[in-house]
Amino acid sequence: MDLAKVHIDEIRGFEGQRIRQVEEDIRKEILDIRMDINTVDVKKSQKVKYLKRSLARVKTVQSEQRRKKQKSAN
Repeated sequence: MDLAKVHIDEIRGFEGQRIRQVEEDIRKEILDIRMDINTVDVKKSQKVKYLKRSLARVKTVQSEQRRKKQKSAN
């Protein structure tokens, strides 16, 4: 799966643990690219933008699920 191009509908289909794993993978890839930018390839800097958007999508789905659980608990 290309983490930079993951769609929100795809994320919504994941279970809680899988969402956390995707979030962790995105964060690692952003970190790796930032390290590469300082040492090797500047062309990957654009991919950070798309990874950040994907990370925002993941965080959005996590908060949606959290709110849904809170509503059902009340």
